[in-house]
Amino acid sequence: MKKSIMSGSIRCSIFLAGILGVAQAAPYGPEGHQTSWTQPNGNVVKLRVFGDENYGRTETPAGHTVVLEGMTYYYAALSQDGKSLVATSTPADQQAPAGLAKHTDLPKEQVGKVWRENHARNSGDRDQRWAARVNAVHSIREGATGNRMSKAAAKAQAAPISGSKVGLTILVQFPNDSATPANDPVTFPTTREKMERYCNQVGYSDDGNYGSVRDYFYDQSLGNLTYT
Repeated sequence: MKKSIMSGSIRCSIFLAGILGVAQAAPYGPEGHQTSWTQPNGNVVKLRVFGDENYGRTETPAGHTVVLEGMTYYYAALSQDGKSLVATSTPADQQAPAGLAKHTDLPKEQVGKVWRENHARNSGDRDQRWAARVNAVHSIREGATGNRMSKAAAKAQAAPISGSKVGLTILVQFPNDSATPANDPVTFPTTREKMERYCNQVGYSDDGNYGSVRDYFYDQSLGNLTYT
């Protein structure tokens, strides 16, 4: 049985990208994340991914680092200048080149540089908007003095999200939990038409749900937020 992470109408992970900004990086643990990739020739390669949205590295189960070139994963080596991982001529579904080092990664200084560059690009203006909200809350608490914004402006800046908003909802189907063998009580929506109704329909009730994603935010905000 899959565990629900939200009750009622929400049994999915929701990212309000259009409202709250891009989600923070979610790093994989030290063991990485197991996945697989089908090469253009049809061979399936088992992989393990390390890192987060700002810097990641991929290995084979044997520990050889690989990089994606086009639609093909190749074994990788460190570039001569030590600033990048470059593909060898051997696809990852073949035997690794003799003597190829395992767990190859960029130097820590270069990893940090790449991470910071990607973080700045992925964050957009999120940090600035968050700082503005924090400043507004401080202005309200301390009173409008000196160069700080007026109390009215601060309240407007710090106000919660309300009105009609359009954002991004990502539906995530989790693997069955072996500790709870019962059948899933809710059928995961698998067609575009059903996903659209699951997200936006007023009073959505298919498969035992109590409202849509839109209904959830509308109800929780006491009618102040219509999120579609």
